[in-house]
Amino acid sequence: MSSIELYNVIKEIVKATVNESKPVAFCFGTVESASPLKIRLNQKMILPSNFLIVSEACRDVETKMVIDGVTKNVKVLKRLKKGEKVLMIRIDNGQKYYVVERVG
Repeated sequence: MSSIELYNVIKEIVKATVNESKPVAFCFGTVESASPLKIRLNQKMILPSNFLIVSEACRDVETKMVIDGVTKNVKVLKRLKKGEKVLMIRIDNGQKYYVVERVG
């Protein structure tokens, strides 16, 4: 077997292994409950909050803003609400889901 053939065999084995493990995948969900946060992935699966990592785009954030020349602490309300659709990234073969943002 030539080195090119060996390379191609190894490449196919690695490709099959990565595809089999499905390290990450994009998916959509619907917020079932805002507090505690629960997201429906499909008809049979609802993800509880301990499976979710929520991005700053989907949660309340405290920040400083200058309003009329005065620096103030403000709370930006971006928490998810029941019925909202979200884009998620499945991580660790479905052990965790990163909630990226609202969609639709």
